[in-house]
Amino acid sequence: MKSRATAQGPVFSSRKPCSYSLTEQQQNSQGIWAPELHALNGRWYILYCAEHPRVGNASHRLFVLGGPPSTQDPCKDVSTGAWQDLGHVQGMRTDQWAIDGTYFTLNNALYMVYAGSPIGQDPAKFSDSLLHIVRMNSPTQCGSQPVPISAPTHDWEREGWQGINEGPEWLEALDGSWKGLVYSAGGSWCNR
Repeated sequence: MKSRATAQGPVFSSRKPCSYSLTEQQQNSQGIWAPELHALNGRWYILYCAEHPRVGNASHRLFVLGGPPSTQDPCKDVSTGAWQDLGHVQGMRTDQWAIDGTYFTLNNALYMVYAGSPIGQDPAKFSDSLLHIVRMNSPTQCGSQPVPISAPTHDWEREGWQGINEGPEWLEALDGSWKGLVYSAGGSWCNR
């Protein structure tokens, strides 16, 4: 994670290291995708997905880094150890492939939406990536079981045998007139 400041606030680019370095062979040390920086409950968090180096893609799960208080610049004084590896998102299914997590608050409740394999399907053999929602007790602890909210049912969401719904993001109008999720349908490697 890198940062630079603008007149509008922090924007992330490639100038200054901002967070944490993982050591080789940790369960979350390879295949790191989709990091997201969130200020929640007075602290900075980075939600990201990663895989175990000896297992590969089938082991992708969601992890959290905890940073300094959200009143501080999340990229200041990285060398002081302000960022901590908080491990797996607690309470998530351990048998589910999971990537692209994002947090949002709705009606004073914290939620996480992520792309994952169908519940109960072998993470090494699944064909479709669905969106799931989980109510959170905290940024590191699930408060409910995942519920599928979107599945690739249209032709344009499929590439051969594989259907893709992934990359969910919460969008909200500044005046509160519109709130909702957007996501990617179909893989970035697809021809459609």
